[in-house]
Amino acid sequence: MSDQNRDRILREFLNEVSSRIGSALTSAPFLNRLPDGLIKDRILDYSSRGGKCLRPALTCAAAGLTGGHPWKAVPAGAAIEMFHTWTLVHDDIIDRDQYRRGGPTIHHRIYRDFPDWDLQNPLLPQDHLANSMAMLIGDAQHGFVIDILAQSALADDLPSHIVLKLIAMLEGQVLPDLLTGEVSDVLQTGIPLDRIRIDEIELMLRRKTGTLLSFSVVAGGLIGLNIIDLEHPWIRILSAYGSNIGLAFQLRDDILGILGDEEMLGKPIGSDFREGKRTLAIKYAYDLSDIKTREFIQRLLGKSDMTAEEAGLLKKTVISSGAIDRVARRSEQLIHDSISILSELPDSPYLDILTGIAEYSVQRLK
Repeated sequence: MSDQNRDRILREFLNEVSSRIGSALTSAPFLNRLPDGLIKDRILDYSSRGGKCLRPALTCAAAGLTGGHPWKAVPAGAAIEMFHTWTLVHDDIIDRDQYRRGGPTIHHRIYRDFPDWDLQNPLLPQDHLANSMAMLIGDAQHGFVIDILAQSALADDLPSHIVLKLIAMLEGQVLPDLLTGEVSDVLQTGIPLDRIRIDEIELMLRRKTGTLLSFSVVAGGLIGLNIIDLEHPWIRILSAYGSNIGLAFQLRDDILGILGDEEMLGKPIGSDFREGKRTLAIKYAYDLSDIKTREFIQRLLGKSDMTAEEAGLLKKTVISSGAIDRVARRSEQLIHDSISILSELPDSPYLDILTGIAEYSVQRLK
């Protein structure tokens, strides 16, 4: 199959997945049970802005690859997309980000929705109101996740034993891992760059990003095989594939956070610098630099009022150090390993789709 044809098939598959996930979310009974108001108005905000729906695509493709029908996995994919969404809402509060997917973050949007709040309610500051409401929306989205899965079992769209396994994994394995990664991400901003290790950064990223991506393909595999055995050889392969591409995707996003533009990122350039994120690119740049440059990096990193000029200087410093190239090579190696792992699975059009999704991250860096 030609690369052009493979790309076309992948685009069509991603578009179909996005359409089906959107329909599953907007028609979910959970929405009708929510009272009219702020939570109901904003619960699908991020989802309505579009997006690649890569996690549901991984779920559906893995279901097809392992012998099931890909669209049977749509309820699981919709739940995974909503799980991802609530973590973004909470993450945006933690990082104090104001933009996501080309628009205001949930908490920033609520802040703007109540411009006269401080005048009418001086005892509850406007920013506290916005953060509180956004946290509650994230909590509602988390409940939405479980309801989607439970409803799929009640409607016999998915076998109940599969649904129970997915819920147990999401809440008992993915969530603790993800929260551990989030805690590390926050605490690492307070660790001097000379004291933090590469493997600590990678472990944080695998937990924060790789865990849910790995679960996405594993969930599809369990649905396709109609089993709950995580030790099945195909499930172990899919898990390793998902973990590797999860880390590769995050490394790609870290690079784009430095090299990309605001339209591509959907948020201001230099936000990772201002937040003091210990990305692999920053760590490599620090390690590869002389003492004077190291002091410059450490002084600027995490400066909340960093000017555009300072962000530009820090960007040039990271690029000239060779750090970007090193991170890109690490990402490419992870993708190569992922694709190699997949070669142990039976040939299938869905194998091509999983391969194409893995290659997508590398293409974004070129």
